[in-house]
Amino acid sequence: MSPYIFTVFHSDFVKCTDAFSTHIFADDPNVLIRAPIEKKLELMLQLLEKEGTKVCNELFQYARRWKQSINVSKLVYQVFYSQINLRFLIVTMNNIPLEYVNDFKYLGYNWQSKLFMRKTVANCLEKVQRSYTKLK
Repeated sequence: MSPYIFTVFHSDFVKCTDAFSTHIFADDPNVLIRAPIEKKLELMLQLLEKEGTKVCNELFQYARRWKQSINVSKLVYQVFYSQINLRFLIVTMNNIPLEYVNDFKYLGYNWQSKLFMRKTVANCLEKVQRSYTKLK
């Protein structure tokens, strides 16, 4: 019952993220920031750094206002891309830099920066195989 109460209590959480896509499952919030398509990659990266830090600081202030602690050491960020090599972005929360990850498991799916689904498909096939073996 507590994950539902948490979600209801923090239903105004979305206001902190402006127009960005926000998702809350139990006590795991997720924010997706999409950069507008530009001709220059560096402009998009600068926007992602600026907006990522802005959203993180607003969420930190929100959590502080509602007396909900945030363990910043557990926070990570991930950049999705397909054909280019990116420089590392500097995204901070309360002046603490967040860790960058290439692979992240969220809600049972492995999200990979290059948008591969290999790990998720492999995990699903492994679960099917185990279930099939049990049924035999």
